[in-house]
Amino acid sequence: MAFTGTPSIQQVSDRVVRITGVSLGNGASGTIGLNGGSGEISLPAAFKPTAYGQYSGVDLAECVEVTVNAAGASLGNNVQIAKTASPFLATITNNAGGAATASLEIYVKYH
Repeated sequence: MAFTGTPSIQQVSDRVVRITGVSLGNGASGTIGLNGGSGEISLPAAFKPTAYGQYSGVDLAECVEVTVNAAGASLGNNVQIAKTASPFLATITNNAGGAATASLEIYVKYH
């Protein structure tokens, strides 16, 4: 399963993207990837995070932060975020136990 709704993607700055307009049904997972990648939601081409070259062993999964908020409701511990580095992919899963999430506000930030 995947995100429901129509994503609204706004690049807030060169290092921050805000995604709204989507939710997740119970047990559903949705993916976010870089432009041209395999994510269900593709980030803008201008959002170009890179791994920290000066620190060995630090990859994109560690350089990019993904946060999820619910509009007008608490998510509690019901949403799980997993990231892979190569290629970068963030997977957001709803573990609410029978309930869909409220509309989500997702931020993808590059440090």
